[in-house]
Amino acid sequence: MPDLIVLLVAEPTLVVAYVVFGMVGFGTTLVSAPILAHVLPLSTVVPALALTDFVASVANGFRLGAHVARKEVLRLVPAMVIGSAAGAWLLFSVPVRTLMLLLGVFVVLYALNGLRPQEPKPPLAPAWAWWFGGAGGVLSALLGAGGW
Repeated sequence: MPDLIVLLVAEPTLVVAYVVFGMVGFGTTLVSAPILAHVLPLSTVVPALALTDFVASVANGFRLGAHVARKEVLRLVPAMVIGSAAGAWLLFSVPVRTLMLLLGVFVVLYALNGLRPQEPKPPLAPAWAWWFGGAGGVLSALLGAGGW
């Protein structure tokens, strides 16, 4: 059974994270992983959040399936699978303290990027799917943050 402190931190953190997920469709890990990493190992947090995010995303996919751009998903999936395998390997190969530092740097950079004024951009060429799919797969498996 988990320690009381783990439950007192994890449960409200996950409730808030999934409220964010319900509102915007992603962000669970970006909200919860930095907090959960203080009471649980990152190598436990990331796979657990990935599994719960997968279930929530599949449920949303069934519910909102008519609005999914299937061609784009099919372009992203092969690179995401390769990136996820590389990220999972790194998750278990890189020392824990280094992972914690990487997670902190990633969250800060992601937050700073979100504060920057955003201008509409033209659509990207389909070839970019390999970059975004691969990078998203690595970040998803390594830090649980592939939603970007």
